[in-house]
Amino acid sequence: SFSYDGAAWITRSLPTTDNWVDIAYGNGRFLIIAEGSNNVVTSVDGLTWTAGTIPNSDDSTTAQWQKVEYGAGRFVAISGSDQQSAVTSNGTSWTLYLNALPAGEYDFAGFAHGDNRFVAVTTTGKTVYSLDRGQTFTLGTQIPQLNGSDMHIKDFKYGQGVFMAIGDKSVVGTGAPTPSADETDRCATTEDGLIWTERNMNSNARLYSTL
Repeated sequence: SFSYDGAAWITRSLPTTDNWVDIAYGNGRFLIIAEGSNNVVTSVDGLTWTAGTIPNSDDSTTAQWQKVEYGAGRFVAISGSDQQSAVTSNGTSWTLYLNALPAGEYDFAGFAHGDNRFVAVTTTGKTVYSLDRGQTFTLGTQIPQLNGSDMHIKDFKYGQGVFMAIGDKSVVGTGAPTPSADETDRCATTEDGLIWTERNMNSNARLYSTL
C-alpha cells in the first residue's frame, strides 16, 4: 500500500507473489526483498513496481534473505542461513558476496546504516557489522543483559547519531498474557555498534517497532 499523507492509502499489486519481508528506500527508489526466494521488486514512486532477482550462489541454492538497508550509495541485503550478502545501487544489477557473514544461523530483528557502517542485530542480541559497505561482516558485541536477563530484540534503527535496539524480557508462564507479568520493555543504544548501553524504559507496554 502507498500513501502520500499516511491517512489515505492506495493498494497496488506487486509483479509476483512472494514472502516479502523487508523494504528500504534510497537512490530515489524503494526496494523490497523476499525470504525463501531471490525475488526483489523496485519502484521509484511506490505505485509501479518492477521485478528483479538476486543471483544464486555457485551451488544454485537460494539464500534466506531477511533484511535490506540502504546506505553509502547502495542497498545491502543479508541472509540468515548461509552467510551471504548482496549489494546493488539500483536494484537491478547485484553483486553477491559468499561467506560475507561469520558462520552461524541468524534470525535478524533489524538492519541499519549509520556512522559509515552497516549493523545488523538478531532477536537474541547477536550483532554483526560491516565497514566495507556490505561486502564483509564482523561479529560484534552481544547486546548486554538487563538485570541478568537477555534482551529479546524486536526492532533496530539508526538516528541522531545513535543505533537503538528495542525489545523485551519475556518470562512466559508467570501471568501470560498480562504484559506487566511477562515483559519488561527495554532498549539498548550504541554510537558505533560495539559499545552498548542497556536502558530500562520503565514501561510494560509491548514495543514492537521504532522509527
